[in-house]
This record gives sequence, C-alpha cells and structure tokens, in this order.
Amino acid sequence: MKYEGGLFLGLEVVAPSEEGREIAKAAMLHYLSQGYWVFPVTTAAPAGGAPDLIAVRGDPVAVEIESSNEVETHPEQVAANMVKPSTKRFKEVHVWTSHEKLERVRQILESLDAQEKSKVRLFSPSSAPPPEPIPLKKVLLKFGHKVYAVPSEEVTPEVYEMRSRAKVVKEDGKLVLRCDGREVRLTILSEGE
Repeated sequence: MKYEGGLFLGLEVVAPSEEGREIAKAAMLHYLSQGYWVFPVTTAAPAGGAPDLIAVRGDPVAVEIESSNEVETHPEQVAANMVKPSTKRFKEVHVWTSHEKLERVRQILESLDAQEKSKVRLFSPSSAPPPEPIPLKKVLLKFGHKVYAVPSEEVTPEVYEMRSRAKVVKEDGKLVLRCDGREVRLTILSEGE
C-alpha cells in the first residue's frame, strides 16, 4: 500500500533530511497500526523545543526522529532531545533512528541519569516492538462539524489514511468512507456536534 497526500504532511518540517522523513514515515505507520493518533508538531515550539511527533492513545507519547547525521555530528543534541522540557508531561519519549545508529543512540541514552532515561525507549524501523496500546472501546472521528463514535476495532490504518480525502455518508447506521475506488463501513455508536 502506498500512502499519498495528507498523511505525511508536515514531516518535512520535523525531519528535513530524506533519511529522517523515511524514519518518521515508518514511525507514523507503526503507531497508526497500533491504533494511535499520530501527527508532526509543526507549530511554534515552546522554550527547549517540542517533540517531532506526538502519538496519542490514552497517555500521549513524545516521538523524536534522529537521522544518522544528527547522531554522528550532534550527539549532545540527541541527548537533549530525549529530555526536552516540553516532554515532561508525556508518558514516554520514543526515539527513532536508523538500525545502523541504534547502538550509538543507546550509548547516548546511557549517558543520562537513571530518572531521565527511565521513560525513554529506542526504536528503529526494522526492530520496533509494538507499543502497548491502551484498550479503547470506541474512537471519535470528526468529519466537518459532526463527531462520530465508532468501535475501535473497526478503525484501521486505512481509515486514518482515507479520512482526510474520503467522501463520507451515513447509510443504514453505518458511516461510509469512499475514496479512490475504496469503501470502508464503520458502525456508528453515537454522533454529535
């Protein structure tokens, strides 16, 4: 499956290098496949900087993308990214890098004190264990001015990919998304404004 359009919009801001964007795309798809909402932080950053991505399912997770170049030329910045002041209120900080630089990032992590590194987890696109999702019974999806509650097990990565471009209609108690010749039907549990 190839994702195009809005799904990766904004990644060039948080991951300007080609390698960084590829790592960020892999991270986003990983979180989406686990039922997380994930988005790049492209607005003005608070003092100390914002995380590159935020993944939310229950407690939010800060996500940092570290390219090979960043790891080799600015290890002190990689360490600082793991403990940014803006990530204090996040449950965890997930640091994504290439498989080749994972061990170097692990060494950088080891230089932090025990309390700082306790909430940092390391990932690479080829070796990422799935995050432990918090079970949800329903997911809220907004289309226009309407918000629909649908069963979480029906919300797949395809739904996230389609939702910004799909034509959305209600048919027989279902929310129907149609886009590029594809159709997804979601059970409507409730709806509101």
